[in-house]
Amino acid sequence: MDLNAVRIFVKTTELRSFTKAAAVLKMTQSGVSRAVTRLESDLGVKLMNRTTRSLSLTPDGQAFFDRCSLLLTEFDDAEYQLTEQQEQPTGVLKISSPVGFGRFVLLPILTLLAKKYPNLIVEASITDRMVDLVAEGFDAAIRIGTIPDSRIVARRLNIVRLVTIASPTYLERFGTPKTPDDLLQHNCLNYRFPRTGRLYEWRFIENGRERKLAVSGNILLDSSDGLLDLVVQGHGIVQTQRFIATQALANKQVVPILEEYDAERGPISLIYPQGRHLSSKIRALQNELLKVDF
Repeated sequence: MDLNAVRIFVKTTELRSFTKAAAVLKMTQSGVSRAVTRLESDLGVKLMNRTTRSLSLTPDGQAFFDRCSLLLTEFDDAEYQLTEQQEQPTGVLKISSPVGFGRFVLLPILTLLAKKYPNLIVEASITDRMVDLVAEGFDAAIRIGTIPDSRIVARRLNIVRLVTIASPTYLERFGTPKTPDDLLQHNCLNYRFPRTGRLYEWRFIENGRERKLAVSGNILLDSSDGLLDLVVQGHGIVQTQRFIATQALANKQVVPILEEYDAERGPISLIYPQGRHLSSKIRALQNELLKVDF
């Protein structure tokens, strides 16, 4: 199997476009398309559904992409360690992160890096605003979901899992939901996206398919960590990203419900501007992020 063709397939999938992949990879669009076609022939499976207006992955293609993204990251790391001189991280590491991830995952890692590397200064923007890495001078950022910007490189870290939680006291008072539809009879505290004003739709897997459920409750917030505080206090039920609830679950402040229906939010990636060398400070951050259980 041609490793270069795998790289082309992964980049095309990340950008959802043969044209954008060709521009980033400095190839022709037909060259990118031929490489993916050869890869499909070598594997004996169809990886992509192509139309004149859209590109999507087949189930086999999605599974192959998920594995290859992680493997290519590990391969690049191994190659770098053998061919480049490793340096101690120095200077300023400027990074942006969504609020929930920043509070529960990134800040402890940045504290660790600052202690480990005395010549490193960390500057973090913990915000749900989508910063422009290039225009605002960020070294890197954390993104959840697909990465449409061809000016950046995305290093996929893992898949974000969702968890539906409530406090033991709430469940004692109001009972434990057995199916997603039971949530319609409960106080479901929900998240409003600050950028769009839209309400988050809860996600579940039923009969092998994702289902989105519009729930209702008496409190709406644009803060995922604020919602966690409220559910710990027994005010209702919340669906959130598992990494936000990890400590509360470990401390028995909340318990998971409807686990057999758990869904995924999407990929989570460390991104940095296209064309920049993966510096030692970004690599040190990436190595710690890869240890996180999402």
